[in-house]
Amino acid sequence: MDLGELWRGRQWPALLEYIDGLPSASRTRQAQADDPDFARMVVDDEETKPSSGRWSPPLAEWDTTAIILSGLRTDIKSLLSTVAAMGGGKGKQEPVPSPRTAIDAERDVRHVQRSQALVDLFERN
Repeated sequence: MDLGELWRGRQWPALLEYIDGLPSASRTRQAQADDPDFARMVVDDEETKPSSGRWSPPLAEWDTTAIILSGLRTDIKSLLSTVAAMGGGKGKQEPVPSPRTAIDAERDVRHVQRSQALVDLFERN
């Protein structure tokens, strides 16, 4: 596939279909996630669409490594819960850190704005 040919031929649907098929760890996806305009668009879209429920990884990225790591994570969580229960605690488990992008920053800004709007509402009354 010649991407330059798609670009020069202004074949936007085919080009967008190719970009949408890139893995989430690609440089293109990273550039999108760090772009403030794209971040606003994503968060706007998230706020207008109902949640589709629990997140799951794309099938295209669910390979043998992901399956094994998922199993290990489940086993480790089970082990931590068992050890914590033996000691009388609940065993708080911290999530694995993930990269922060402009999308995350935009979500934070929107959260602060909504929180401030709520505070302002109560202060006026």
